[in-house]
Amino acid sequence: HELAQTYAVTPVPGNPSEVKPRLLVVDDEAALRRLFSTQLGKAGFEVEVAEDGQEALTRALATPFDMVIADLNMPRMDGWEMLKIFKQDYRTREVPVILLSAHEDYRETLKAARAGAHDYLAKTGRSEHVVQSALTVITPRLEARFELVVSQPMKVRVQRLGLQWFLRAITRISF
Repeated sequence: HELAQTYAVTPVPGNPSEVKPRLLVVDDEAALRRLFSTQLGKAGFEVEVAEDGQEALTRALATPFDMVIADLNMPRMDGWEMLKIFKQDYRTREVPVILLSAHEDYRETLKAARAGAHDYLAKTGRSEHVVQSALTVITPRLEARFELVVSQPMKVRVQRLGLQWFLRAITRISF
């Protein structure tokens, strides 16, 4: 049980709609990368893509993402190994990861949760569940970003948002 830390934050001027959440789609299938990129872009994300876990890790270490959606079965580095490295590295530890798999198995869902994934979805070739899951995962961060811009001083539960994400969010808001 983690001790919750709450901080009072004074809002800064700016427009929260100017900053889209950055999302990385990781899949070795080009057609699925295009499908998810298009639909997630329509849902309000700034989407980038990677072909495998190794490329995803390289990109995430170079430029932080607000979320990663990754296939489990990929060449060079699969989704399991990518997730393990993400959770071990302080630079990517807080990044929510949604895993996609061709297999729908409750044991894999439990394994994904234990490994630190925010969600585990079966690949159906359709994007609705992926978009909905991404929106559900990013909502607390979007709400916090909005509150930073338009609200009175607020209290922030850092464990829920991630301290690194929160500090990046403050710097991304235009003054």
